Amino acid sequence: MKKNSTTSNTREDQIIPWVNYDKRDDKEDFIVLDSSFPKYRWDNIKIKDKKEFFIWEIPNKFKDILQDYHFDFHTKKQSSIYDKLYSLIRNNYNFKNIDSILDEIAEDTAHFFIYECKRGNCRPNRYMYAVDYISRSSYNGEGIINLDIYTTDQFTFKFMTNLYNKLKSINNIFPVKNFGDINRLVPFLNSIGLGGFIIVRKEEKNIFLFSQLNRNINSSELCHFSYEKTFMPIDMEDSDDNLTPLQRCLFRALDKDNGITLDSLSIQVDYGICDFGLIYNERFEFEICSYIVINTNDDSVLEELRDRYLALANESKYRTLAMHFIDAEDISSFLKTYKATPESIEISKLLNTRLNIKLGKDKDKPIKVFISYSWDSYEHKKWVLDLANNLTKNGVFIFLDQYDLKAGKDMIHFMENSIKESDKVLLIMTPTFKDKVEKREHGTGYEASIITSEIFYNHDTEKFIPIIKEGERDKCTPNFIKSRIYIDMSNDVKYSSNFEELLRTIYDKPKIMRPPIGKRPLL
Repeated sequence: MKKNSTTSNTREDQIIPWVNYDKRDDKEDFIVLDSSFPKYRWDNIKIKDKKEFFIWEIPNKFKDILQDYHFDFHTKKQSSIYDKLYSLIRNNYNFKNIDSILDEIAEDTAHFFIYECKRGNCRPNRYMYAVDYISRSSYNGEGIINLDIYTTDQFTFKFMTNLYNKLKSINNIFPVKNFGDINRLVPFLNSIGLGGFIIVRKEEKNIFLFSQLNRNINSSELCHFSYEKTFMPIDMEDSDDNLTPLQRCLFRALDKDNGITLDSLSIQVDYGICDFGLIYNERFEFEICSYIVINTNDDSVLEELRDRYLALANESKYRTLAMHFIDAEDISSFLKTYKATPESIEISKLLNTRLNIKLGKDKDKPIKVFISYSWDSYEHKKWVLDLANNLTKNGVFIFLDQYDLKAGKDMIHFMENSIKESDKVLLIMTPTFKDKVEKREHGTGYEASIITSEIFYNHDTEKFIPIIKEGERDKCTPNFIKSRIYIDMSNDVKYSSNFEELLRTIYDKPKIMRPPIGKRPLL
């Protein structure tokens, strides 16, 4: 992940201590800053001979995760990452509720950002600036400068954490016929409010065009275009009101009435693996949405694109997030004068306001718990139901088949979704439970497959709580959960004495807490 900010007011308490400002990647023409949050001062950047640029590299703790996918990408398993991403997109997100999903991601990430600031004994800059990335690359032997500008980058850190945890827990892979199936999602990703941009190259100069969809527009109306139709010239008869920002810009730039023909353009679509606009590439970088690169030496094409895009900014459906025509030699001065967008200012206010708010779950929002158990007998099902009722009375929201599964319901979807949405999962262990888990039989076996995968990829998780209901530990505990500390509720006495321990575990309120460390004595 790449993040930066711009300000001329340097404050010591704003410096994030875990940033390595001296790390240099000798393989590239830029300096790598290993951090996840905006810190470095753009006005300190010295561009020498157009060869030194600063980026933010993805945090170290994600590299092992990404390396797995990077390895797949460069071996015979190339299609697996596309399959997993497509499965994730298809099975885990309801596109009709995209705005609420993005809002939830933003809310979670704001809390996480504040936590990291407190942990590092620092505070955010006054404004979170949108300029976040400069890199130098080559194209046909020519130096190319890429500049990305967004306001949503400070919300991507927690999102990426969740994304890759979900990716690792996927068991059922939805088949993808070819990479084009993924590409067809790109126009949708560019239309849901995360932004889109076009890079125009003229010899060694670059012109950057940026736009963002107005969040008040219903995004579901803008996601029905095919990949080919979005990135290629479109029919003049298409309704102008139904165009995405990228379509609209290209449509007008390629208007034959203005003398621009396909012969003037060489259109190259440069994309990566996309999910909600996140692009993965070999340097472990993430960019928001895909982009179009137009290579041309025709000045009339550049002028037409400029004029048409300026006209687009005045239309009611779309608000221009940022639109800049920047030659490579002008980047340094641009960064010093770039102003914060309204969104970034509001985000900064939100973060600064919450710095002194105690972190943790919303007191008004119940903890969600899924109960996994085997149908041993009528009496056992009744015991599980009573446990669920008691937890519900104590403010816990319970996912339970006896509550939620009725005729016509999809049992597989219920199990997958309940485990995914739950804060904790209770495993009610009996000899029958162990037998079904290890034989992967019935619903219990399927739930165990999901849980085993999640534990394998996130060994430190405390989400899964073993509860002994019947039998000795070795005879009722599946191997995948054997090393975990359990709660014994195998008889009425132990149930009564350990129910409070279960509640404390669910609410993460241990009876004994580590006291704060005192000051070092003067010796």
